[in-house]
Amino acid sequence: YEQGFERSVTTGIFSDPNDLAASVVGGMALALTRIATARSMAKLLYITLTLVMVWAIFLTSSRGGLLALLFVFGAYFWTFSTRKTLALVLAGVVCVGFLVAAPSRMKDFDTEEQSANDRFQLWARGIEMVKNDPLMGVGYEQFTEYEELTAHNSFVLCFAELGLPGYFFWMGILYYGYRRRPEREAGAELTAGEANIDRRELLGARLALGGYLAACFWISRTYVPVMYLLMCLPIAQQLAATGRDSLFALTPQERRRDWGRIAMLCLGSILLIKILVMLLQ
Repeated sequence: YEQGFERSVTTGIFSDPNDLAASVVGGMALALTRIATARSMAKLLYITLTLVMVWAIFLTSSRGGLLALLFVFGAYFWTFSTRKTLALVLAGVVCVGFLVAAPSRMKDFDTEEQSANDRFQLWARGIEMVKNDPLMGVGYEQFTEYEELTAHNSFVLCFAELGLPGYFFWMGILYYGYRRRPEREAGAELTAGEANIDRRELLGARLALGGYLAACFWISRTYVPVMYLLMCLPIAQQLAATGRDSLFALTPQERRRDWGRIAMLCLGSILLIKILVMLLQ
């Protein structure tokens, strides 16, 4: 029980209901992808798995889990549908249905609540930490040496503890999970049918990572193995499909362009968090 609400948990790294919800969201995204690609009885199996995982997320009463759930279903309908208007309508209907059916705690997003207010204060402290030491941060697993609680945001925890260089490489892993292969290479090894299947599998892997990150924006899971499994999944999927030892054969100019984009993602994400703190604290 927490604050009068019954919340489901399990053991180990899933002993917190928010962590459990984040991991289940990632698995649910993969099951959703299989619904789009599977046939007959297999499709029914994946629909059942999806419904079970939705119910499991509801049992955690995790607000971050609910936001990630809405993100995954919205992105799924938009990504896998050729009729975008219909996809938006379906996504809206499903998301409203989830909001209605979700436990009351999951729908309470009052920014004046103590836990929410504490979270924004911790984000502000994380930004102060990286400003004070942008190269090294406060050190690995040292955030709680300065604050009683952890950052409650995987991005904040990363740049506060590892500094901007560490954050650059961490964000770089995310960037290459979503980066398109160069046009001169993309699809060259696959037939049209194989390329379509490969594309759906890749979108599913990226959707799983996106859903997990949406949940982890509200919890500190920067160093948890599940994070890195999902980070690597889009790249591993492409490597398996092409049979190559490496994914991106990039020119020096393309590498420099990538580094610039990663740097912009780092600075942009910190600025976004700063704006959220200013607006919601």
